[in-house]
Amino acid sequence: MFSIDVDTGGTFTDGYFAKDGAASRVKVLTTPHDLTVGFDGCLREGAARLGYASLEKMLGEVDVIRLSTTIGTNTLIQRTGPKLGLIVSRGAAADVYGAGEVLDFLVERELVRELSCSISDNGEEITPLSTEEVQSTVRSLLEEGVSAIVVSLRNSEFNDQHEAAIKRIIHAEYPAHHLGRVTVLLASEVTSRFGAADRTSTALMNAYLHPDIVRYLYRAEENLRKQGYPRPLQIVNCQGGVSRVAKTIALDTYGSGPSAGVLGAIKMSELYSLPNLVVFDVGGTSTDISLIRNHEIAIKKRSAIEGITVMKPIMDILSLGVGGGSILGVGPGGTVTVGPRSAGSAPGPMCYGLGGTQPTVTDAALVMGLIDPDYFMGGKRKLKLEAAQAGIQRLCQRLGVSQEVLLARVVDRIIENLAPSIGRLLDEARVTPSSCTLMSFGGAGNLFSALVARRCGIPTVLAAEQASVFSAYGSSTMDVVHVYEKAINGKQDVSEQVATLFRRAQVDMQAEGMNEVQYVCKVEDADGTTSFESRGETAALDTLPDELTAKTPREVGNVISLKVSAALEHQPFVEHVGAGEVGAAQTRQAFDLDTFRTTNVWRYEDLPACDGVAGPAIIECLDTNIVVPQGHSFSKDKHGNVWIKEA
Repeated sequence: MFSIDVDTGGTFTDGYFAKDGAASRVKVLTTPHDLTVGFDGCLREGAARLGYASLEKMLGEVDVIRLSTTIGTNTLIQRTGPKLGLIVSRGAAADVYGAGEVLDFLVERELVRELSCSISDNGEEITPLSTEEVQSTVRSLLEEGVSAIVVSLRNSEFNDQHEAAIKRIIHAEYPAHHLGRVTVLLASEVTSRFGAADRTSTALMNAYLHPDIVRYLYRAEENLRKQGYPRPLQIVNCQGGVSRVAKTIALDTYGSGPSAGVLGAIKMSELYSLPNLVVFDVGGTSTDISLIRNHEIAIKKRSAIEGITVMKPIMDILSLGVGGGSILGVGPGGTVTVGPRSAGSAPGPMCYGLGGTQPTVTDAALVMGLIDPDYFMGGKRKLKLEAAQAGIQRLCQRLGVSQEVLLARVVDRIIENLAPSIGRLLDEARVTPSSCTLMSFGGAGNLFSALVARRCGIPTVLAAEQASVFSAYGSSTMDVVHVYEKAINGKQDVSEQVATLFRRAQVDMQAEGMNEVQYVCKVEDADGTTSFESRGETAALDTLPDELTAKTPREVGNVISLKVSAALEHQPFVEHVGAGEVGAAQTRQAFDLDTFRTTNVWRYEDLPACDGVAGPAIIECLDTNIVVPQGHSFSKDKHGNVWIKEA
């Protein structure tokens, strides 16, 4: 089995290449102007590292490529989404079903149009659709310069015939060969859950993310095809699985990178039988935290993105604006600020030498001695210590403090920006910190993880061997997953609705090349409470669960949810690190707690499996560093993972 997993982040693009029980990691800079350049560069770097003469040679042997991305997050942060038009039912334009906040962000109030067609609460047609009315409405929106049209009609969760007909009319009026086909996105294609306001905001959010996502994913897949890769590119979704580009909607990719990291962390919790695992993922732009309890992550039926409700099942992950590229500044009263603005990969931190003019967390870590300027990314990139020092010194002058005082304030601010959110997460879950392990990953995750854990009262930190590319590793643990939902009312036949979902699943899984699948079929009440559940395995998805189809709608609930999955082959955990004596360390002055101290430094690959090595210490990996503060000790186990505990 040869699998490649790539995670496109805001600063770095990470690759995890697993072949015949061995794995290689790759980390390259993300290319914001064209993400496919960084994706291609990651693949080429991996091919070279594995000894292939060309990328084409490697791709000819690959069984599966999975891709996760933060492009949706970037679109929202930069506000680079398209100009949208919205078509709603008669009487809804004034407030877009009560979701007025979306008008200030996703769609202009003047670009909302009404149609007179209508569907009843029972899914029956009341007022037929007028082709002429659709044509004139669409024409008026296009004259206003919209590049995509969202259709969200009342009660389309029960009967989507009007929405589907509108799409057909628009495509007939503006075919692909005539000035380019108009993009039409339907609420009924995004969610089948109740609530006109929330369904509309969900459809608009999906449409806002759609162009950038589609452009990137289809271009990446097309480039792979041109280079000889014969299989479909698999896209990581926020529901914990992967699917083909053609079956992926934009909203499903939002947060796919952090979701992949959580799935990898779940595998770690299973390996070590850890009941409570706090996931602490620190990248170049942000930190994502979540809680895994008994090897499961909570799934939210609805969530808020930029304050706007979306009705999609999404992992319960909290994102904070602190990362390696977070810009340092001066706040009210002479305080030090860290983020949320980030230098990203371009221009990046000052020490990159790419034009950055503001100091970042990475610059501070370099000045602290936590990073060797000659060994960043395994020596592939030389950092400019003088540039970082100049930026830090400028902050010192603004605040009128010494360098040591400033660095101590930076560390304390980083901890203060992160630890309280972890504390609230545990309080809400009624989990005691002492029962937890903090699993830290991401390129910047282990610079300050031990200090954050100590502030939270968490006794142990687990730093994974794959820490710097852990989200890419996490997607390597994923299976093919599709989720379908259908709202039902008192007059609809449950058996017929379930059969429709099973038929859709059958077609999709066969297109994925999967025959042996597992399913979970649930029915939920309007508040999301599961009132019925059926599980099984079937080769054809043509046998309906009798105990469900015998029910009536009033007996089972409001929404049918069908999740089907097919297992892919994954690389197992192996014990590949032998025990031995810890060799002599190099030493350097590094900032620890509040001052510079003489600190032991080891290269990760030179460390055998060991136990109870005292800090302060720095373990230098090819793509990240693990910092062990004074008063802590570290161990390295046979799987290559590092554990940090208070001494």
